[in-house]
Amino acid sequence: MKFDIIFLSYDEPFAEEHWKRLKERFPEAQRVHGVKGILNAHKECTRIAKTDDFFVVDGDAYILDDFNFDNGSSKSFLERNLFYMWMSRNAVNDLTYGNGGIKLFPRTIFDGVEEYGVDLFWQLPHRQIGRVASISRFNASPFSSWRSGFRECVNLASRKLKKRYSERKKLFFLDVWCNNGADRPFGKWCIKGALAGRKYGEENKDNKEKLELFNDFNWLKERFNFESQESSLKESRKSRGLDVNYK
Repeated sequence: MKFDIIFLSYDEPFAEEHWKRLKERFPEAQRVHGVKGILNAHKECTRIAKTDDFFVVDGDAYILDDFNFDNGSSKSFLERNLFYMWMSRNAVNDLTYGNGGIKLFPRTIFDGVEEYGVDLFWQLPHRQIGRVASISRFNASPFSSWRSGFRECVNLASRKLKKRYSERKKLFFLDVWCNNGADRPFGKWCIKGALAGRKYGEENKDNKEKLELFNDFNWLKERFNFESQESSLKESRKSRGLDVNYK
């Protein structure tokens, strides 16, 4: 059984390239572009979908050649009360997990949902498919790289996990985001964002209002500009042998 494929983009630098590639391989794919708000954008996908279940491909996602949307897309493995998430490989640090991955949603999963919260997708019931289907190519500019590192590390650092194994895995992911990939395109910006996001998430893990700001792209742009200017000033002072521990 075939399900609708919907490409969801906002301002991702590689979105047009990824959309063209997806459309060439899967001409029936549809697109939702420029809808403000993550929940609103996914509800728009629900509105245009013609099948009971539908795939969502993020604008950053580069679909691997051997991935076919028909694979595993049968009613025999679907449960109506959850969605499925394929793994994605991070283009900066090579982590492979659900971040940026392709998702298969039932149309009803967003019924009655009125707010995205901190991270709706980790709150909704889901199951991860242990296969890498795409590469998350968010590292196309300083801001897009910083934003991805910041958002994911806020999410990870603020998440409260009861199982010891899950907590260790979370800390491992955080360490990789904050240290690996400086040699990749815009990798240093990703690491800067990850470090700032980890700090912000740890400091505000009990403050829902502040945590939800990391889904506001205008706020993220303002914070990026502020931290970039502050970082440049510190580097300038350091290069001149001046004290960088200023307020």
